[in-house]
Amino acid sequence: PVPNVTPLDPKTTVSDDFNRADGGLGASWATVTGTFSIVSNRYQQTNGSVNGFARYETDLSSTDHYSQVSFAVLPASGQGGIGAEVRYSSSADTHYGGIAYKIVSGSSYKIIWKWVAGTRTDLVNTATTLPSAPFPVKLDVSGSTLTLYHNGSSVASTTDTSITTGTRAGIYGYQSGGTAQGDDFIASDGLSSNKPRILILQ
Repeated sequence: PVPNVTPLDPKTTVSDDFNRADGGLGASWATVTGTFSIVSNRYQQTNGSVNGFARYETDLSSTDHYSQVSFAVLPASGQGGIGAEVRYSSSADTHYGGIAYKIVSGSSYKIIWKWVAGTRTDLVNTATTLPSAPFPVKLDVSGSTLTLYHNGSSVASTTDTSITTGTRAGIYGYQSGGTAQGDDFIASDGLSSNKPRILILQ
């Protein structure tokens, strides 16, 4: 008989709800820049002089994947941002990111950026209206296309070919004069489409 052949995409999913004692992020994370901690079951980055990044130290199955984090607490004063990073190098500060950023006395912003060996380039940086917290911030990368989502809706998309490797994901945090907290990190290659397929014989 002819076997039943089902094509399946390779898929790895990693997540962290930060529901543990106050303190460091833990062994699953590597802090690349900044000072990260868990406070009341959420994460925050308290070094106001740098953009803070932490990388989850498990590889996904593909360079096409997404990363998502909840903007759990928006700053009530000062400014701050939360974001999700994709195609994170395992050995360098090289990655793409999708950000939601609030300046209390000014505007809020949607940002897609790239960092190559620690050097920042903004691909999208536009004023926007942020949803009420909490809301998810997600960046999806598929081939050269990067799509940023706030609260489940696409708010920006662009293309870039600078970073073609990197199978880890991460988080962004920044606050100055206020408190910005993130929560509920998840990353997976389950949504992006340009991946090899595996045939499962049943």
